Amino acid sequence: MSGDPDVTTTPQFPQIEVDIRPYLDKPMAVMALVRRALQKAGHQRQAGQFTERALASDPESLLQVAEIYVTVP
Repeated sequence: MSGDPDVTTTPQFPQIEVDIRPYLDKPMAVMALVRRALQKAGHQRQAGQFTERALASDPESLLQVAEIYVTVP
């Protein structure tokens, strides 16, 4: 590992599972699904952080950004 705190094999909230794989060609849908799951679990601040990171990333990196926060089965 490079020492980057964002490089991890375990998401921040491993108990939250979001199946985004069918929507990987629709970045806004992926963002909405993950954001809503975080909000529903009571993680408002992290939902905002995820949204900011997702908007700043390219669509090809969205899966990796989501996996920082939630489990993607």
